[in-house]
Amino acid sequence: MKELILSILFILCLSFQASAFNPMVVLSGSGSVSAPEITDDFSSDNITNIKGDVVVTGGVAENGVAYASNLGYHSTQLSSANHYAQVDVYYTGGGQDGGPLVRCNADGTDSTGYYLDLIDNVGGDPADDAHARLHNFDSGGVSGQHDFNWPGETFTATNVYPVKLSVDGSNVFRAYIDFGSGWVEAEDTDTEATFTGTYVGVSPGTNGSIGSMYVDNLEASPL
Repeated sequence: MKELILSILFILCLSFQASAFNPMVVLSGSGSVSAPEITDDFSSDNITNIKGDVVVTGGVAENGVAYASNLGYHSTQLSSANHYAQVDVYYTGGGQDGGPLVRCNADGTDSTGYYLDLIDNVGGDPADDAHARLHNFDSGGVSGQHDFNWPGETFTATNVYPVKLSVDGSNVFRAYIDFGSGWVEAEDTDTEATFTGTYVGVSPGTNGSIGSMYVDNLEASPL
């Protein structure tokens, strides 16, 4: 009996070490491994257009209208309005490259929500600093709400950057960019998050000729 008890304790110890030190193991309340509610590598088209034309082709989501907002939401609905969306953004340096879209209500031309675009610099700020602009959109159009800033970080044309946007509650937006060494966070608590949709999506980019701007590998889940 003593040997049996010792064997059970040994197995339990090994199980604890595996879950404690393996960062890929995330246990839910039921003890199962959790995973993002949406993962899409754009090998097929699961995007519904809201503004402009997001074209899913060749395994990426491209801008289908030149020099205009191109926005689309994913067909899968998230289980919470407090969520994040993440995409890989091809950075062209053209002015407003792409980013993720959050809190969309998926109401056709009357859709509302928020999205992020990467931008070179903002007037008055150091030209080399990396920036991203938070926009909201509704039936009336698109409006810039907040400029996130990463002092000392820079974008390089033709590089691909993982970009994440999260929204929590009524006024907490967080933008994350991986410049090559892990996520770097910037926070906005001034913009009111009045929209409460549970769809996410993509903005391939605004200031470029057709097919010149794209995003890839959409991931999203509740916070």
